[in-house]
Amino acid sequence: MSGPQWARTKHEESTAGGFLKWGCLVALGLPIFLMAMGLLNGGLVAAGSALRSLRPAAQIEREFDQLAEAKTDDGYALKAFKDNFPKDYAALKAKAVKAYRDGASEQEAERIGFDHMRSFILDHAEDTAAAPMADLVSMLRSQRDVLFSLERTSVQHCADFAMRGLSLGAQLDPESNALVARATIIQLQTTRAGIDKPTRWAKITDRDGPALGAALRRTGASEVLINKIANGLDFAPAADQCAGSVALMRAIASMPDEQAARWMSMMLLESAKVLEERPAGSR
Repeated sequence: MSGPQWARTKHEESTAGGFLKWGCLVALGLPIFLMAMGLLNGGLVAAGSALRSLRPAAQIEREFDQLAEAKTDDGYALKAFKDNFPKDYAALKAKAVKAYRDGASEQEAERIGFDHMRSFILDHAEDTAAAPMADLVSMLRSQRDVLFSLERTSVQHCADFAMRGLSLGAQLDPESNALVARATIIQLQTTRAGIDKPTRWAKITDRDGPALGAALRRTGASEVLINKIANGLDFAPAADQCAGSVALMRAIASMPDEQAARWMSMMLLESAKVLEERPAGSR
């Protein structure tokens, strides 16, 4: 058989394990704070920073809460954050209100949100990875659907989502935006389930490699693409990063649920390791 013999070496194991490190956590943490920061970057900012401090904090808090009640994709996602993690939502709201009243710029507001959600992601990474099988599989499939949509509309966004997270202010098409919002909701529900019903998952080892290789081939990945995945895509062109991420998510989602959940759990933990190594405030 041509192409790499999957998981015959620890290099191949780590390549398979680390590839989707950013897509698993960072990309789905970003939409939450971007929605929340809409209060700072939207119509209220038009009042001018000099006037913001004159507005009562309670009024701004009520307007922030209205974002979580909006019948929009973003509103539903922010409400899921509020419902599943009320204390974290309250902390984010307090930071947003203070930043607004202090006259924070759009870039400063984005950084406040990013740093808050970065801490939230790291604090709950193990919880998310310990979610029950059904929740992990649902999260996996929701991210797969996002990648499928981004692959059709923007190869660069697809690559960013998989490898490093969507950039701040990324403009998505309506379908992709709706799918990101849906994936955000599912991620929050998965984290909550991991807290309430923690599950111990067996680690992915080199023995799991052949099953991944078989799934990649069964779901249509070429030997050329499999070789690129095995060799690592961190510095590959965006087209290869997108194609490789789509192939991997398609393959893992096609596996039996128990196997797919184990892969998803591992990818979440790998994501947290990489995110933790990045200095706070970096992109």
